[in-house]
Amino acid sequence: MHYHTFRSFYGALCFRKIKFDNYVGKQKALSKMCQQIIGKPKDWHYPDVVVAYGSGGFSSSSPGYASGPKKQLYRELKRRCTTRLVNEFKTSQVC
Repeated sequence: MHYHTFRSFYGALCFRKIKFDNYVGKQKALSKMCQQIIGKPKDWHYPDVVVAYGSGGFSSSSPGYASGPKKQLYRELKRRCTTRLVNEFKTSQVC
């Protein structure tokens, strides 16, 4: 009954543009974070750069803190350079 009303409203061009702009903004932010970690892009792939990425899993619902793009950042770094996961078991107790 209300499906056509919602579809015509949320399927409008303005909402599709907002959704696409949101996607592009996320991609730009991930690219900027990768540039801060591995440097300015000379080429799209850095075979001589190795990034050690921690495999710690933290709660995304911690009060007062926003969750970070952990999985997306790892995928983007993995696409650009050599990336290794580091086991973080007992690292805060040992170090």
